[in-house]
Amino acid sequence: MTRRLNSQEVLTIIQHIQNHIKDEKFMSLFLEFFEDDYSQRIFTEHERKTFNRYFEKYLIALFGDYTIEIISWEQYCLSMKRIRVRSWDVTKSNELNLILRTARKLLSDLYRYLVENVHLNTIGFNKIKENKEFLIWEERKAIGLGENLFNRLGTNFPPESSIDQLHLDSGGQALDSRKLHLSDPNILNLNISNAEIKNLLLGFYLSRKRKYPLLRQFLYLFRYSLMAVDKEPQSITDFTFEVFKKQYRFYQNQRLKMVFRAFIDTSYTFSRFLVQFYLYLCKSLKEQNIQHNIFEGTLYNENTLGKNNFTVYYERGYKLIPYNPYEEVPIENRWQLIPSDGWANTSKNRPHGIDFLQIKDMTLREDLKHYIWRQSSMSVTSVARNIYTVIEFLCFISSYKQLNELNDYVDVDLMEQWNFYIGSKEISTMNCYVKNCRAYLRFYKDKYDIPQLLIDMLKQKPQDYNGGNPLTKHDVDLFSKKFQEQRSRGITGELCYIIFNLAVTTKLRLGEIFNLERDCIVEKYEQAGVIQYHSKVTGNQKVKATLVIEKINLIEKSIRLTEDAHSKASEDIKQFIFVKEDFQKKDRIIDFIWQFWNSFTKIQKELEGQLNGKYCSYDLRSTFIDNIYSEGINDGLSTSVIAEMAGNSARTALKHYRKRTEAQEYAEMFAGVTVSGVDVYGNISEEKDVEKLNPVEDGLGGCNQKGCVIDDEQYECLICPHFATTANRIPLFKKRITRLKTLKESTLNSQERNLIDAQLKLYTAYYVKLIEKIGGE
Repeated sequence: MTRRLNSQEVLTIIQHIQNHIKDEKFMSLFLEFFEDDYSQRIFTEHERKTFNRYFEKYLIALFGDYTIEIISWEQYCLSMKRIRVRSWDVTKSNELNLILRTARKLLSDLYRYLVENVHLNTIGFNKIKENKEFLIWEERKAIGLGENLFNRLGTNFPPESSIDQLHLDSGGQALDSRKLHLSDPNILNLNISNAEIKNLLLGFYLSRKRKYPLLRQFLYLFRYSLMAVDKEPQSITDFTFEVFKKQYRFYQNQRLKMVFRAFIDTSYTFSRFLVQFYLYLCKSLKEQNIQHNIFEGTLYNENTLGKNNFTVYYERGYKLIPYNPYEEVPIENRWQLIPSDGWANTSKNRPHGIDFLQIKDMTLREDLKHYIWRQSSMSVTSVARNIYTVIEFLCFISSYKQLNELNDYVDVDLMEQWNFYIGSKEISTMNCYVKNCRAYLRFYKDKYDIPQLLIDMLKQKPQDYNGGNPLTKHDVDLFSKKFQEQRSRGITGELCYIIFNLAVTTKLRLGEIFNLERDCIVEKYEQAGVIQYHSKVTGNQKVKATLVIEKINLIEKSIRLTEDAHSKASEDIKQFIFVKEDFQKKDRIIDFIWQFWNSFTKIQKELEGQLNGKYCSYDLRSTFIDNIYSEGINDGLSTSVIAEMAGNSARTALKHYRKRTEAQEYAEMFAGVTVSGVDVYGNISEEKDVEKLNPVEDGLGGCNQKGCVIDDEQYECLICPHFATTANRIPLFKKRITRLKTLKESTLNSQERNLIDAQLKLYTAYYVKLIEKIGGE
């Protein structure tokens, strides 16, 4: 039930106003406010009872010593504080909330009435009249803050604040406090008066999707973080990396962390917000076309700052070091090594962190620095990426020296123990350790007189390569249909489809697709086009590839679709086609690698139970290569031609990409050799056709020529295109293979062994074709 105050209640309230407000001018204004507004207002039953019961206490607590001269924002905040801290002698939280809300509404409505209906020529009054939207009554809930911090950060009404330093976030609520709305307004205390810096902080705040309590505290403390700067920034062009470093040191203060520990976790820290603020500055500079480089004179840039591991490396004292073997070896113990041997790609100049302090032995530590800086057997990227294996090896040496007498750099016992340690790892992992440790020992072989026999104790284990995992045609069709469906869901879906299409229908590796540059199309014709790109196997040199016009059109479409992201991208990645906005960090542009991988994984999960196999995104290349070889062989193309079409050798294709047949696995196991890269030039025919031919090779097959067309006694009939055999000759081939195996095992001469091995592979290649012809033995 709702109703107005009755006449007796109105008289009682007027009597309270006359009894408790001392200043006559203010009393007169308050009476006008009450008679014009509150006496006519409709209250709910709970509101009316609370108002009548506590109105006299409100007057005493808030307005007893009010004068028109003190009406101001500062007094408004002080009155709101009095409401909050006063004991209202109630225990029920619901009742207390109603009392507090009624008091705040009364204060807000009074001030609003005054600025709308009264003319007072005071500085404080004129200020709130110009900013009347700040006269809200809603208070924020803030826990974990003491009274001192609450007055600055936990309330919408910070005492001693200046309205110039505040910002009202309306939260979608109108200024009429008598209406009910879903979200409450908030007042943000930016604690800074400089208009340009305040606007920068405000822009950063509004750009955040989620406004955590710690963000408000970060902004409030921002002015204090600038006090250590020699010249306090007055505009965006005054922010430099030197300013950043001093601010970072301020926000890392342990005492500050203790004060705000209730709001700090591993995900949201002051330092993280500072990094994101500087990324926001980079974006603003770019949007406003302001020629200012925050990182001038340093090796840092926007992309480096935006990496998730930046704060870890920066706080631990890692130094950015560009690799240059012609300079002296850096003396720092923690490097962020910037490689110089990488070609332009989405990972270009991505620093590799190396912590030399993991090695306690100072001599070994300096040896490792010298090795990384001076070695030339591998690219510095390869060395840095796998340096943990060498660090572990040197730590092993260091520990061994503490327990054993070691007169040399390494000895037999140490190498045996190290072999035993790495021997328990996966074969591929162990081989990685062996490769890198051998390279390190070879580098110091002469300096420390390390015998080659000790280095040779590190041996890689043979690894069984079972070929690739190409998608079946059935599964390709299912994936293709799903990617087609995604095209209607926006730019991201369209780009994922294009990447999938290029991966399964061209020889481009996924990494090469992701690293296609916006000017990659160099020629375009009616039926085809030519692109240039960085290939995995050519390093800094670009290669050219001819693609059908449909693929060229897809690449051009990708360029158009990513135009907006390209315009916002940092210099490190803006030359690449496949870039997108980061969903987790607003306005940050990143590469497309994770997005495609995520889409591929989700589609595979949706198709669970329908697919013939389980795949990863890199199996798309295996699919293309397997199809090229299968169709090429069926069409009678030589492996050299097929290899050019596929972009790798037959041996590599079989080792890493193609799906081995059961016949091939059986034949290779029987013969003890692999047949990748071995061409079969002869023909597999029917028995009735071969019986008519001249028998050759002791009955293994026949020749369709009357006489030998090759004038060379060493010439093998099996590599002649006129040779033909049949599946009925399988036992003869097995017998010949067995004889060659025995001969190979009994031969010591390396040249003879190589010749026998070549013959063995040739016979085994035919054996595979014959088994496949009959579908098995």
